[in-house]
Amino acid sequence: MNPRQLFSAALLAMSLMAAPACTDPNPDPGPTDPGPTPLPTDANDPNNATKDTDCDGLSDKLEFEASYDGKKTNPGVTDTDQDGLPDGLEVGVGTPVTGTSCTVPADADTSLQTSPVKADSDGDGLPDGVEDANHNGKVDDDETHPLLADTDCDGLRDGPSSGSIKGEDQDANGTRGASETDPRRFDTDGDGISDGVEVGAITHLDEANCAGIFRPDVNPGTTTD
Repeated sequence: MNPRQLFSAALLAMSLMAAPACTDPNPDPGPTDPGPTPLPTDANDPNNATKDTDCDGLSDKLEFEASYDGKKTNPGVTDTDQDGLPDGLEVGVGTPVTGTSCTVPADADTSLQTSPVKADSDGDGLPDGVEDANHNGKVDDDETHPLLADTDCDGLRDGPSSGSIKGEDQDANGTRGASETDPRRFDTDGDGISDGVEVGAITHLDEANCAGIFRPDVNPGTTTD
């Protein structure tokens, strides 16, 4: 290699070292959780009325046909909305489909029905399965209500804060932490002042169920503990 070729090679090497590394303009975000793999079902099976492929308490026929807020449950997935509650329990069914060998959890309150296609039926930031902690289909004394965004009517959302709406269960785990107010108690510390008034809540979150109970803070600029 002559001197001119050596000089050219050296310049090329230096330019490669100084060039910025190439980056992918559309990097792969990585794998996402696709949810459970549905069991195989057949919408045209004439025996669907007596089949419950996913053993959620609803026949395959019903799941193929019934609609909830414009959406259908998946006959091959026990918990369509992945909120921790089987589809049947959410719509008030606590007995297995006749003719199947399925075992389904008993529903302690069939009149209470949550959405099987929406993980958080009341939009309070807590999945239905977190609010119904023991998954018995009933609102027990130590649970928040899955159909009420403000169970204790104190003006605070049962779940975490969202925008200007203040919440109580900030980590959305269904358990009261040391720094959290209790979404099941109107006055967590028992001082005679509602939790909402203490933190400056002025928004009525549930006028239908909390009429005469909720008290807006007349001076939200000041707060107490």
